[in-house]
Amino acid sequence: MRVGASASVLLVFAVLTLAVSCSTTSPIEPGSAPGRVDLDLLVPMATDDPEAVFEKLTYWVLEGLLPIGAETSRAATLAEDATSKLGSLLSEALGKSAWKEAKRLQASLVAISGLNGELFKVAAARAVQVLPKDVAAEIDLGIAREYRDKGLYVPAVSAFFEALGKDNGGHLLEARELDGWLSFIEKVGDSESADRLVSLANTAGIVGATGPLVAISKSSLARGSIKDDVAGVVTAYIDKGLKIENGVGYPDRVLGTAFQVDPEGYYLTNYHVIQSEVDPEYEGYSKLSIRPSSKPEARIPAKVIGWNRALDLALIKSSEKAGHSFFLEGSREVEKGAKVYAIGSPVGLENSLSSGIVSALGRRILSRGEALQIDVPVNPGNSGGPLVTENGELVGIVFAGMPNFQGLNFALPSPWIAVMAPKLFVEGETATVSLGLAAAKNLDSSLTVSYIFPGTPCFKPADRIVSLDGEALVDLEDAQMRLSAKPLGSICLVGIEREGVRYIVPRRTVSLDALGLKKASKSDTIENLFAGASGLLISHLSGPRGNGGTYKVLKAWPGMAGDESGISEGDSLLLINSAIDPKAGSLSFDVMVKAPSKGYLEKAMRITLPMEMDNSL
Repeated sequence: MRVGASASVLLVFAVLTLAVSCSTTSPIEPGSAPGRVDLDLLVPMATDDPEAVFEKLTYWVLEGLLPIGAETSRAATLAEDATSKLGSLLSEALGKSAWKEAKRLQASLVAISGLNGELFKVAAARAVQVLPKDVAAEIDLGIAREYRDKGLYVPAVSAFFEALGKDNGGHLLEARELDGWLSFIEKVGDSESADRLVSLANTAGIVGATGPLVAISKSSLARGSIKDDVAGVVTAYIDKGLKIENGVGYPDRVLGTAFQVDPEGYYLTNYHVIQSEVDPEYEGYSKLSIRPSSKPEARIPAKVIGWNRALDLALIKSSEKAGHSFFLEGSREVEKGAKVYAIGSPVGLENSLSSGIVSALGRRILSRGEALQIDVPVNPGNSGGPLVTENGELVGIVFAGMPNFQGLNFALPSPWIAVMAPKLFVEGETATVSLGLAAAKNLDSSLTVSYIFPGTPCFKPADRIVSLDGEALVDLEDAQMRLSAKPLGSICLVGIEREGVRYIVPRRTVSLDALGLKKASKSDTIENLFAGASGLLISHLSGPRGNGGTYKVLKAWPGMAGDESGISEGDSLLLINSAIDPKAGSLSFDVMVKAPSKGYLEKAMRITLPMEMDNSL
């Protein structure tokens, strides 16, 4: 079982007015006049990397480096040229049915159309012109048809409903195709999706070949019971050969649980269960198989299709098709106190069913999302098993238990499964979309930038994050969920507030897996790592930077490691020593704190923090 990381830090984002950017390199060429920029640098960029033009220009605006007058007009023209290029690339992608690339380009153009101010006014208008009518729904339908033709039910239906949710999405379908989609859904027995399609079509006045859609008899698509759910659960068995202890060899096995989410033999489980199968740093023997509930003695070969480390999810495929599938459209959110059941193979005992309640919501255990805390008995082998209601509705996937603590276990809730599972059908690691930031939650629930990963220089610690793509944020999970739906590499408009002034920052999304404190520890300064990991905003007072330096605490964000250690705003601290252990995945800092509120009494402490942050954005 995986033990979750500590819950500390949160994330921040803000609103709109001016445009600001995140450029990873200095925009001023060597030899150029101080305070001026060379717009000629953007000419090839407008063709070769058009989205970067917006990052460069907005960075220059924020730093006050963009000249006024004729050169400002030229900069606006270059932004328009870059927008036109993106429009041409979108047309090419649509013509080639390169739907995923088209989705990224369309997302960037939509973001550009939301920019304001004189510099980007013409580019924003141009973005609206080059976006074809109903293109968002067309792209999603293209993705859905592509998956359907490959026989992949989950991603096909997910993209299909995403298309129907767009303006005029359903009306792009011919009546005969609409009937075909209903048949496709009904064929696998997915009653929830069939009902949803009929309801959406009839509400929108979209008719099939013979008129309004009608789902087939409920009796043939009746929801199963928990007993039926058990038939869709298998044991994941990873043979890692032998491990040697004191000169004696012992069988090295990993047991977990997996459950079928697609009738073609696709099963969902935890990444940490199958990690040895795909981890490039693992050098030992590893072989994955499954044991169906109907054949507990069998070991049927399986392979890993896709995985996501941040959410601890993995998709595996086997020729063995279970008699039941958990359809994600039938998943539900649950409230605190709800009775739930876990199905799995604790210590290898297949078909085990245990019950309990949802003890709490919103636990920050993983790098993304908020986990359910459950008191359902969970043991090694339960990892990757489904968490269901009394009616057999999927509400989560079990991923962790706390050793030596009874009734303290965790599950990833179903909304995150529904968002990520369809993406796992693309072979390989599924990127976790990020802005290159970490954020803290203030007492009023607003978000503030608490750490900036190297390579994301245009944000500053303590920037308030107020919006993403023009929409106000509810909380950190809301921000993370919205980012997870963004195409990797597309522009996201980040609204921030800095010293009372609001800006719009166009930022291209990057992969969180390419960031992380483990990698940042190799290039960032000790003081930045300490401040970001502990949730402190600090100002250097004296001595060297980093170890041996003295700092004043300007802010201790509530609920984060610094605050939990008793460090407060106004304290001074001496950073005595630091230790980075990438193998153990931890950071340790020895500090001496003087608190004015306590008569400047000195207090020495060691703060040990995990490298896996739970507040990344």
